[in-house]
Amino acid sequence: MEADDVVDVELVVVEHELTMPFAIAGGGMDVARAVIVRVELGDGTIGLGECAPFPAVSGETVTTTIAALRRAGPRGAASLVDAPAARCGLEQALLDARLRAAGRSVLDWMPPVVDSLETDLTLPVGPLDGALAFVDDAVGRGFRTLKVKIGGHELADDVAVLRSVHTTFPDLELLLDANGAYDLATARDLLRQLATVPVALLEQPLARDALDDAVALQAATDVVICLDESLRDAADLDAILRRPTLRSVNVKTMKLGLEPAVAILARAADAGLTCMVGGMVESRLSMTISAALAMHRPDVVRHVDLDTPLFMRPGPVTGGIVYDGPTITMPTALLGHGCALS
Repeated sequence: MEADDVVDVELVVVEHELTMPFAIAGGGMDVARAVIVRVELGDGTIGLGECAPFPAVSGETVTTTIAALRRAGPRGAASLVDAPAARCGLEQALLDARLRAAGRSVLDWMPPVVDSLETDLTLPVGPLDGALAFVDDAVGRGFRTLKVKIGGHELADDVAVLRSVHTTFPDLELLLDANGAYDLATARDLLRQLATVPVALLEQPLARDALDDAVALQAATDVVICLDESLRDAADLDAILRRPTLRSVNVKTMKLGLEPAVAILARAADAGLTCMVGGMVESRLSMTISAALAMHRPDVVRHVDLDTPLFMRPGPVTGGIVYDGPTITMPTALLGHGCALS
């Protein structure tokens, strides 16, 4: 994405107060800190992008993101191969500015094939006694798919929670996400113990580089094994495609960069993979762009995990996509992604 017409770049650190800690097997956060990239074009048009590093997933932090952006400058998005959150935020800002300058929106960038999405809601790792209350509230708000973070407790505790959730809410679709917490034997044991619980998908049960073990696990189960941390760039996708037993990946703009995510989603579709479109702990700004991508490719996007704005109290980012329970819609009268920084 060329940036020859950029005359100024400003970096603004913002904090999103969370309604509850967002924790995964490898760690979590109580407050989501992000870097907003503000670019100005020569004609005065302003564009905004969001860098939302999640240290427990990628090792990136606000500090490393700022340093990477300052090194790269506005013309260096493609050079940020080791800082995908930084690349994503810069690419988002450039896209937003160009669309606004042309009087266009993300709906022109990625013309929607569907006019709404249905997101899951994530149950983070947390106190076991609060899980059923969380799920009861989610069901009351209309959510039909629950993504359960596992691997942060003893296996028996995770199994007990999942059995209780299924017994109490048998119509919920259950997606599980271990964030690489298990070895092959433990993952097999998990699925064996959950034989009576209909699990639609198990995301990243194994370590990032354990692709052959992922093949063995997928070959032994009807549960879809979805790869997230194992997919960080195009070379990772090549490695996955060399193993045709593997059939699902999680595409996140914040872990790949925006342009690479678009390309990888297209390649995955061509190869017959199914995809989840997800994110880190991102606000409406970044999620609006991911939602546009998912609305454009319903042929390959089987699961939508764009729920983290629902964990944020009203804060510095406004506008963008609209949530009504699990339903995501896009306002039609947008410029760019439609978000502003207060």
